[in-house]
Amino acid sequence: TFPDAQAIIDWFMYEEETLLKVFTCKKPVVAAINGHATAAGMIIAMGCDHRIAVNHPKIKMGMTEIKIGLALTPAEAELMRFGLSTDKNYREIIMRGELVNPEYALGREIIDELADDAQDLMAKAKAKVVALIDTPGRPFINLKLLQKQHAADWIRDGIARYDFNELVKVFTDPEILATLNFVKQSLK
Repeated sequence: TFPDAQAIIDWFMYEEETLLKVFTCKKPVVAAINGHATAAGMIIAMGCDHRIAVNHPKIKMGMTEIKIGLALTPAEAELMRFGLSTDKNYREIIMRGELVNPEYALGREIIDELADDAQDLMAKAKAKVVALIDTPGRPFINLKLLQKQHAADWIRDGIARYDFNELVKVFTDPEILATLNFVKQSLK
């Protein structure tokens, strides 16, 4: 619930900057997924440098936004495009709004590895951070910059050109708000 149109714009501007910071962080950022990763959770995971999920068939990952009438912002869309890495994955997850389990996500290279449980997940995540950054000269920092700079520039330009008033329309639409409230209630 946003009190007014400006609050919607302000929130999404803040969110865009936060996503860009996660995406371009000079340190390794590892997504340690121990439960469902949908909507914002999935977006953040796709912005990370490495993704590990607990291998449990009930865990679901993906984006159902299209099914409830929500589009993506520039940073959200680019992190998803970058993280999903193929047009086919993007169409399946974003355009069809499909949810998948971790084993399927691994097979489609949406995530990088599986963990047996939460303890294994954290051990693998910590080990990956160490492996990426604890090297002579820390080349990871420059390699990540080179890998992500084009996408980061596109996000920055996209934020500058994006009409955030479109989000005001979406988040004041009674039908979309009713669906979001239904989803919110079902999570309790």
